[in-house]
Amino acid sequence: MAHKSTAICVVAVLVVAGILTLCLVVTKPLANQAFAKIPCESLTVEAHPGSATLPKGQSQMVGLTGELICGGQGNGGALIHLLVIPKYSPAPQWAVQVKTDSSGKYEYNSTPNCIHSTPNCLNILAGPPTHNTNGNTVVIAASYLGDDKYEKSKNAGTTIIIKEES
Repeated sequence: MAHKSTAICVVAVLVVAGILTLCLVVTKPLANQAFAKIPCESLTVEAHPGSATLPKGQSQMVGLTGELICGGQGNGGALIHLLVIPKYSPAPQWAVQVKTDSSGKYEYNSTPNCIHSTPNCLNILAGPPTHNTNGNTVVIAASYLGDDKYEKSKNAGTTIIIKEES
């Protein structure tokens, strides 16, 4: 009789050990699996008011707006990198970072009355047509590099041309 109860105990211990081993085998890959980042579907940038034709010597203040969509919704608190590349002299290229609001939207406005051709200023002076442009051209590039939760987005861009009246 003692032999039978010992055999039952041994079988019970083996069953419990097998179940525990199976639990470890099943859950270990889940514990080591890196969780995938959420993809970003779109990043936009728009210039307001955008391209224009102005009298000689005049300039136009331009603001930028855009939106970052990740996982089907606006990505709030994301850091957007804006690169401003003037295609006329003596204006240098410059960059600025802005954060998205809770809906994934962002905006950038220069200091009012800033002097054109200086960093962080989108006060674009009207320019004459040249061999490769129709006026003073500024290219804006927006990028989002991702973070712990979200993947990097594709870059976005826009071009502003401020022409002199002829």
